[in-house]
Amino acid sequence: MMTCVRDGGETFVHASDIQMLNREAADVITAWQPDIVFAAGPPLYLRRLSEGECALAWDNAITLAASVPTLILDHHLLRSREGCRWLEELAGEAEGRVCPAAAFMGRPPLFMEADRGELYECYPVPPRWHDDYARGTADVEEYVDAELGRAIDLIRNG
Repeated sequence: MMTCVRDGGETFVHASDIQMLNREAADVITAWQPDIVFAAGPPLYLRRLSEGECALAWDNAITLAASVPTLILDHHLLRSREGCRWLEELAGEAEGRVCPAAAFMGRPPLFMEADRGELYECYPVPPRWHDDYARGTADVEEYVDAELGRAIDLIRNG
């Protein structure tokens, strides 16, 4: 589902899960002539994505970046370092502004999903924590308070 919001002379499109894999969706967005598009990029971390799908995603992203002043790509795309590099390359080739949501908000991006393997290794949750959380007998506050600051420092400083 995509949402087009018009306010005065500005148009914002939220194209949540198109993943740049649907040409018709890209054409509809282009026809709306938005000022800003916020969409999910392709899930490059999924090895089932074919070369053709990757090429389609790239073509759709380039098309949108050429027709939209600001293209915000996030979500699936940033779940891998490959996706982070893909976004950087797209931004370098695009005519308009292309960025992740954090950069759009003036904040440094924290690619916690892309680094989740390393983060779980460095900051493991207690045994059975996920099961306890699912049952409602554990929450994130204690873990977040203890570990999140160090995890963010690890991501920022390598």
